[in-house]
Amino acid sequence: MKEIRKIIREAFKDSDSVDNKYVVMYRAVAKNVTEFYNKDYVTLSKKFAVEHAENNEAYHEEKQQVIQALINTRELYEASNPGEYFYSGPDKKGKIIYITKGYDYEGWGELQPSDFIRESEVIDEDAKRMSHLPEGTGLFIDEINAGYDFYLYNPKTKDVYATMTIVLREPNVDYYVTGVAAEQGFGPFIYELTMMHLNKKGKGLMPSRDGGVKDIAMNVWKKFFERSDVEKKTFELKDPLFSFAILDGEDGYKWEYNEKVERWNSMDKEFYDVNKEDVQREVMVFNTTYSMKPTKEYYKLIDIANKWIEKGFNKQNAADAGEALWDEKYN
Repeated sequence: MKEIRKIIREAFKDSDSVDNKYVVMYRAVAKNVTEFYNKDYVTLSKKFAVEHAENNEAYHEEKQQVIQALINTRELYEASNPGEYFYSGPDKKGKIIYITKGYDYEGWGELQPSDFIRESEVIDEDAKRMSHLPEGTGLFIDEINAGYDFYLYNPKTKDVYATMTIVLREPNVDYYVTGVAAEQGFGPFIYELTMMHLNKKGKGLMPSRDGGVKDIAMNVWKKFFERSDVEKKTFELKDPLFSFAILDGEDGYKWEYNEKVERWNSMDKEFYDVNKEDVQREVMVFNTTYSMKPTKEYYKLIDIANKWIEKGFNKQNAADAGEALWDEKYN
């Protein structure tokens, strides 16, 4: 067991790890598969999983995909194949993060952040609020490993209107979005409710840290950046957490300060076809944490959810509905 933990710690250098207890595992699967099963081969490398999926499409001549899930390192065991491990645990629902490109795939190095599924394209800027929800809809929250799942769900109608998953960026820092899906108009609302929940804990919310933020989702973040009712903290260039991943997916956390300054100042040459200030602004939006003071809507939705739970409602039903919404939007 000590040896596998040593291997995992080394693998953390190239994985989307959260801390020394949890790690993100990946698996290349067929298009209709969204779960991890006991004794499945998995990897800690997104690159490994993507290349495996693309190879599988070439062989089977069918679309493949990559799924991910956050697990405890105790659920991983070394496999004989280099770069792979065995998952040992209960069946676990995965999030789809990549769908194979087939003949259009030109190699890992040519992929852009937009090729990965992170923040959903279903977010609509024409925001809907609690007044648009049927009576009995509540905000159900599940604590999961190093993060939370949020569900806007109505146990009476069995309808789910939005779901969001967030994880802790680093110990004692802030949370970032790993997945979100919403019915038309409820995307911004689930963001706000999540920010309010984190505000109570003295934390903030950030965009997906690998840069895989869809254009529509980035427009929502830009609006939050402008709003006076949203509390914001923007990292400075000298901060080790400052990242340029929104531009090219590179891990900016490892850059030296002088390298980041040079990159910042050279944007007019790098992005000659757009306004330098616009690009810099997008980078700042990406490197900002957001939170909101809880409103009456937030407390009322929490209260409704708690009353359902007191009546014996099983939160797993909300989670299942949230997963179904995710599948609907991405499959």
